[in-house]
Amino acid sequence: MKPELILFDYGNTLVTEPGWDPEKGNLALLKKIGKECKYSALKDRMEREREELMLTVKNLRSRNLEMRGSDFSRTLFLKIGIDIPLSDSETEETFWRAASEGEAVDGAEEMLEQLRKNGIKTGIVSNMMWSGKMLKKRLKRLFPLHEFDLIVTSADYNCRKPEQYIFNKAAELSGVEKSKTVFCGDNPEADIEGAAKAGFLPVYFKNEFDSRGYGSNKNPECEYKEIHELKELISLLKL
Repeated sequence: MKPELILFDYGNTLVTEPGWDPEKGNLALLKKIGKECKYSALKDRMEREREELMLTVKNLRSRNLEMRGSDFSRTLFLKIGIDIPLSDSETEETFWRAASEGEAVDGAEEMLEQLRKNGIKTGIVSNMMWSGKMLKKRLKRLFPLHEFDLIVTSADYNCRKPEQYIFNKAAELSGVEKSKTVFCGDNPEADIEGAAKAGFLPVYFKNEFDSRGYGSNKNPECEYKEIHELKELISLLKL
C-alpha cells in the first residue's frame, strides 16, 4: 500500500508538548506588552479567570467547535483589565512557545524523511487553538528539513475532528483522492473513526506516552491499521 498523501495529527502523534504550563505563556505575554510588574498582583485572579474561561472552551469543544488562542488570551486579559496590543499571530506565538517549546516524537524526523524520499506528500490536520500559520512555524523549527504540503487546524475553520468538514477541507486542499490518502493519529475517535468516516485509510498510532488517557484504553470502532512506533509506518506502507 503506497499512498499519495499521509495526513497526520499533531499532538502526541508527531510532537509532544512536555511541561505544558499556561502560566508561563501568560507571563510571557505580560512581558511582551510591558506589564510584567502586574503579574504578582494579578496571578491568582488570572488563574481563576482562566479556569472559568476554559469551561467555555470545553463547552464549545463538546460540540466540536473551537476558540482561537488569540481570542482566548484577549478575553482573559480583558477580564483582568489589560489590553493586548499585539497581532493575533504575535499573541499566539508568544503564549504557545512560552507554555511549551514542543518536542518531536521519537522517530518522527526519520519517518518524514523516508516519506519525502518516496515522493509521498504529507500534511497536518489538528484540533488546536492555534492557527495553521503558527503551527507551520513551529513545525519548521522542530522539523527544519521537512516541508508539509498542507496544514489544517480547527482554529482556522472553527471545526474540530471528528466533524467531517475538517477532513473534507484537507482533501480539497490536497487535491488527492481520499482512497489514496492515509490518516495517522493517536485519538481513536477524533482521528481514526473520523478519518474512516471521511473515506481515508486510518492508521492508529497507539503510543504509550499519551498523557490524556484515551490512547491506551479504547480501540476505534472501525477498520484500521495499528502501529506503536512511528518507524512502523514505513514497513506498514511497504516503502
